[in-house]
Amino acid sequence: MPTKLHQLKTYILEDQSSHAIKALLELTQGKDYEKTVILQSANYNRLQREINSGLISAENVRLEQARINHALLYIIDKLEEELPTAIIDKFLNKNSSLSSEEVSPKDRSYNLANIHQLLDQSLNDSELETFCMLHFEKVHNDFGLGQSKNQKINALLGYAKRYLEMEKLLKLMQTENPARYDMHKPYF
Repeated sequence: MPTKLHQLKTYILEDQSSHAIKALLELTQGKDYEKTVILQSANYNRLQREINSGLISAENVRLEQARINHALLYIIDKLEEELPTAIIDKFLNKNSSLSSEEVSPKDRSYNLANIHQLLDQSLNDSELETFCMLHFEKVHNDFGLGQSKNQKINALLGYAKRYLEMEKLLKLMQTENPARYDMHKPYF
């Protein structure tokens, strides 16, 4: 019987796994699947650190994210089978953060691999430098001689994430190259 846990599946579908993990950590506290959720949370956090530091390829990001999401979906399915619907519904109703309202940019989990591909395939090295000079001057000023395009993209993504300017970056890229923007979705 379907329950409100489909909200958690929607988070995973929309590349907002961090929200699903947060809810599952609360829901499984003291239950059989708690350790599995903690492990997936650790995997997710490690993946985010590797993305932010540029230590992982876009293909490996997709593979690792798929593994994490598969494990989370398995846990959700098992919880639906094992927990009474009333307990699940009470938990989800109590936690208003699980509503389908808009997630603020500061709480949003971004798909950095897709955003990286968008930047890489939309802008050549010279265009990337000009884009940063016009819209992200602090990032441009930190570019060094001989820095690769990939390093510049990682610097831009790191800055946008740290200073909550990912929305600005995405809106600018949507204007800059709408076809590519649509091609590389989802971004969060």
